[in-house]
Amino acid sequence: MRQRLAIWILAVAGVLWGAVGWAETVERVVEAQGTGATREAAVESALVEALKQVKGVSLEAQQECERAIRTTVRRSDGVRDVDQTNLEQESSRRVSAATKGFVRGYRVLSAEERLEGEWTAEVEVRLGEYKDPGFDPDSRRKVAVYPFRRLQSEYQVGLEQMGGEVVAADLKAKLEEHLTQSRRFAVLSRGHDEALQEELALLGGTEMRPEEQAKWGAALGADYLVTGDLSVLEVVDDGGSAGGRWFPRLVGAGCSLNYEVTLLATRQVKWKGSRRVKWGPADMAYFGGDARVVYEELLEAVTKSVAAEILANIYPLSIVGVNGDEVVLGQGGVGIETGTVYGVYRQGEMMVDPYTGEQLGAMETLVAKVRVTRVEAKVSYARVEEGHVEPEDIGRGAVCRPLYMEVLPVNVVPAGAAAGGVRLPWD
Repeated sequence: MRQRLAIWILAVAGVLWGAVGWAETVERVVEAQGTGATREAAVESALVEALKQVKGVSLEAQQECERAIRTTVRRSDGVRDVDQTNLEQESSRRVSAATKGFVRGYRVLSAEERLEGEWTAEVEVRLGEYKDPGFDPDSRRKVAVYPFRRLQSEYQVGLEQMGGEVVAADLKAKLEEHLTQSRRFAVLSRGHDEALQEELALLGGTEMRPEEQAKWGAALGADYLVTGDLSVLEVVDDGGSAGGRWFPRLVGAGCSLNYEVTLLATRQVKWKGSRRVKWGPADMAYFGGDARVVYEELLEAVTKSVAAEILANIYPLSIVGVNGDEVVLGQGGVGIETGTVYGVYRQGEMMVDPYTGEQLGAMETLVAKVRVTRVEAKVSYARVEEGHVEPEDIGRGAVCRPLYMEVLPVNVVPAGAAAGGVRLPWD
């Protein structure tokens, strides 16, 4: 069994590596100008200016490279008894070695003394720049999920008292999973800081290759922050003991939280919402008396709902293909359920708030209803049940919004639905 599991993991890893590609350091050519009291000082200044344009270099690494440039270039300061071109070629090689490959070479395009003791130099510099593997993170909005604030120090899960930090970490991980699988966001890590710092320290070591050290300073900042409060999470076990053995009887479970999405640059709250899941005895029978399974499914249900609402407000589901009465939706994975019915809305004139001038979104017209028939990793397929979807609707920015699910999974009950006679903390 373990051997088969290992083979499966390696196979999946191979697919993922093949899909995202390898990270690499690419060469970038830039031009920069500098001034100084001597020709060499002006060249040195231009090189430092060029270095500031490279992506993926931390402040500490940049300062180290600047020191290397100054030390290396100044070795030739005042030398006039050798050919200047040969001298600059040798200086270029020395700078490349001293900066560990960040500066791969340079040549002086021009250098002149405009005034006495005031030189201006223009250089062309070949720089090593770290290229992110896979998709360009700048093409997706970046989001960071922070652990939800715990309103209880412990949460009751069957007979177990689970620590608030553990529950908050599990909730965060689940929400990150759903946002990542939506392929709409670049989800940034905001945990495991100790491991990240240890790896960054290794990158700064002298034994690392230059292309690896180019990862310094490539960390991304979030566009959006997701935060919230976890008020209730409970799995109720009303079992009993007999003959020294406990016989579980799960009679109810629930979870309640509030969350908000904040635009980091302005600290503006872009969206606030709340989610509540409540299950009764009939739902508990599905889990076979395992409180831990109920706990995992509670987190799955509530985080999936939160992720769906965030996506609907920032990235409404779009149509990416039309083939007769079948349409292709631009999202797949765990965020889409087979059987879900979506309304297809054609975008019209942009609406504007007359008081604030804020754009309120485009006027939408319902043109069709579609039902999801197949879900794949990146896209989903749906059948048109009412109305008609034109291929031109793709270019018009038609969006889909969920209407209902005719058949709900047995382990999910919509918030507010009747769940039997079990009283949970919010009742």
